[in-house]
Amino acid sequence: MNTINTLSEDIIPIPDAETIYVSYFVQLGNGSVFKRMKPSAQWNFKTLYNYIKTNESAKNATEYLRTLNDEDKEKEFKAHNFDLIIPGGTLKTRQRGKNHVTPNGECCIDVDHISVELRESLFLDLIDDEVLDVDLMFRSPRGHGLKIFVCYNPDEISYKDFYTAVSNYLFFTYGVVADKACSDITHACLIPWDDNAYINSSIYGK
Repeated sequence: MNTINTLSEDIIPIPDAETIYVSYFVQLGNGSVFKRMKPSAQWNFKTLYNYIKTNESAKNATEYLRTLNDEDKEKEFKAHNFDLIIPGGTLKTRQRGKNHVTPNGECCIDVDHISVELRESLFLDLIDDEVLDVDLMFRSPRGHGLKIFVCYNPDEISYKDFYTAVSNYLFFTYGVVADKACSDITHACLIPWDDNAYINSSIYGK
């Protein structure tokens, strides 16, 4: 399979940020957010982007998380202090066997365990990438990677196959490895604070 040709054929025109929806799960009480089964709301990309840029709770959690330097403490803190989304679309429940996702035409590629220098150079390179239509991008909660939302056509290619194609492209073009576990469209994504998050102006300005 030619990765670049596959991506070029399956990318669709950039939609409106107000019509791309994800399922949002709020952290309530002292339990793990990962145990929440039913979404609190369906958010469009404009709402999600504004949350990432400005939410004070997410800012406080993100800044504190990055001071821990202990993997077990980091994992525990993330589960109890961050909200999450299903980046690939919307669903009624996260309960296994019933977690059918309605695709939103966005594939969230998770690149982690890279240096800050590489993270920032990759961030800038992907904004100008001529192959990928990056609609949204932000730094991961711990700051060691990027969440990269790429537009695709779910009628032409599955989420998993597109994730694999983009992962291959990123590896051969930029030398970074995407997390294979995130190729499942039901995979959840914690929402950090990132006041320098990127959204494609052609979808936000509509």
